[in-house]
Amino acid sequence: MLGFRIRSEERDRYADCERIAMLDRVLDEIEMELLAEKAGFQKRYESAAVTAAFAQQHYEDEVHDIRTLAKVDDLTRSLKAFDARIAALDNQIDLVTALRRTVRSFAAEYGID
Repeated sequence: MLGFRIRSEERDRYADCERIAMLDRVLDEIEMELLAEKAGFQKRYESAAVTAAFAQQHYEDEVHDIRTLAKVDDLTRSLKAFDARIAALDNQIDLVTALRRTVRSFAAEYGID
């Protein structure tokens, strides 16, 4: 007679729970990284926006020099780039949120607590 041993249900449930917990931890880490990067870009965006506003005002009120106008143009390009990156990070955050919902739904469906 062949003596195949089967793992206990408790051991299988424990292994399943550990994998789900690992997925949750990884998603938490990714989300924290994304939020930190987004916060950094938002701060840089706000700083560039203030600087651009002052430079534009200076250009319009006092000096119509090429350097000030070039600075405003550079800052405008930076603002667009920051805005695009923030949007990309928001999309990634939405993906992590959706993945977390999927993992939780899967766990609930299969009774993995």
